[in-house]
Amino acid sequence: LTEWKAFERWGSKPRAESRNESQSLNLGYLEEKYADTVCRAGAANMPLRQFMDYSKGPGTLSDENPLYIFDCTFQEAMPNVVNDYNVPMYFRNSTAFPDRDLFACMGNLRPDYRWLIAGPAKSGSKWHVDPNYTHAWNAVVSGSKLWLMFPPGQTPPGVFPNKSGTEVTQPVSLLEWFVNFYESAKVLNPVQFVARSGDLVFIPSRWWHCVLNLEPCVAITQNYVAKSNLKESLFMMKYNSELVSGIPSDRAKDSLYEDFREALKASHCGLLSSVECEIDEVVRKHAEEEAMRKKRNRVSVSWHSVKKAKDKENFSFTFF
Repeated sequence: LTEWKAFERWGSKPRAESRNESQSLNLGYLEEKYADTVCRAGAANMPLRQFMDYSKGPGTLSDENPLYIFDCTFQEAMPNVVNDYNVPMYFRNSTAFPDRDLFACMGNLRPDYRWLIAGPAKSGSKWHVDPNYTHAWNAVVSGSKLWLMFPPGQTPPGVFPNKSGTEVTQPVSLLEWFVNFYESAKVLNPVQFVARSGDLVFIPSRWWHCVLNLEPCVAITQNYVAKSNLKESLFMMKYNSELVSGIPSDRAKDSLYEDFREALKASHCGLLSSVECEIDEVVRKHAEEEAMRKKRNRVSVSWHSVKKAKDKENFSFTFF
């Protein structure tokens, strides 16, 4: 990825020279050109200038849970950024591979999907699964990030999602999690690695992951639905719409399924038809299994009643 202009224009260095980066966060020309642009940093909105002053101040050294920019509107708020990077070839649509980013067919109805990420050392993302059952890629422009990942069905120690998956209880800060649960997590053999400037990370759909900035760090990330996770994503949108995120508050969550389906019908009709058949089969099998489970429960209850009656008095029966 070192051909990106961001490596030069955002005050970064090519990967080979990036091992001893300055300990101050650097966004290059963006800091001056977009100083008054409001960015999302944690639960707060603040001008980029204010965030940069914070990130370079002494407070972040003692802050256990530093703020960091995680902003999905940066490309609209900072138009010049579009010239500084592009979607890596492995993840963008082409004539030969038109189904690498199926959300693209939704146009302006597409849910939030790309973020500028920037923050000091010790900042980062706590344990989560990416929204809408999407895949994601994450490209490090400067600094280094420690990644930990667990596959679907293997919840990290110290992390407690509710039954529906809409809420996750975990330590307040990443550092607190590392102090209390990292050793337990290592025993479970998570995928663990450090991504540095120029590295590109792929995050599969539904994988748990957390990311800790080991030094001041800048990255770009984008979420997408491809052919490989279309079935899971559509199924979630249709049957578990409470998990949908990244759409305006004036749009109902269950509208994402219909909007996505209509866009796919117009641009990938054959693929949609095939995937919907697979989903229907999953639903049919689930209904059959649920019916069998209920039948077994009824038999179990009946046998329990018979046994209870037999215990009370002399009782016999025969099979015909």
